[in-house]
Amino acid sequence: MKRSKKPPMNHLKVYGRFLARGLAIIALTNFPNLSSAKAENPPQKGTLPIIIDVRTPQEFEENHVVNAVNIDFLSSDFETRVKKLSPGNQFQLYCRSGSRSARALSKMQQLGVQHVHNLGSLSEAAKRLNAQCTKGPC
Repeated sequence: MKRSKKPPMNHLKVYGRFLARGLAIIALTNFPNLSSAKAENPPQKGTLPIIIDVRTPQEFEENHVVNAVNIDFLSSDFETRVKKLSPGNQFQLYCRSGSRSARALSKMQQLGVQHVHNLGSLSEAAKRLNAQCTKGPC
C-alpha cells in the first residue's frame, strides 16, 4: 500500500502567505470607495448624503432603496447629469452587484466629484444605510 506524501511545511507556509496576500488584495479592491486625496470642497454640514442607484431605469423600477435617485451609469447622459450635481454634497452609489457603482464612482471622481462612496449592491446598500426598499426585501 502506497502512502500519500504530505507537502513539506514550507510549502504550506508559502501557500498561507499567498492566500493571505490574495485576501488582502480582494479586500482592498472590493472597496474602491474611499479616496485618500484631501477634499478641496468639504461636504456641506447638516446635509444628508444623496443616494444614487446607477442601474438602468427598468432595474430601478423593479426595486430600489427608498429616497434613492436613479442616474443610469450606462446611459449616454450620465456625465451630463453628474455635472449638474452640487459638488459640496455627499453621494452614495449602489447597483446590482457593486461593479457598475465602482465604475460610476471612478467616473464621478474624474468629473470632480469628491465626496462619493460605493455602497456595493442593492442589498449591501440597504444594510449599510439601514434603509428599506420600495418593493419588499432588498
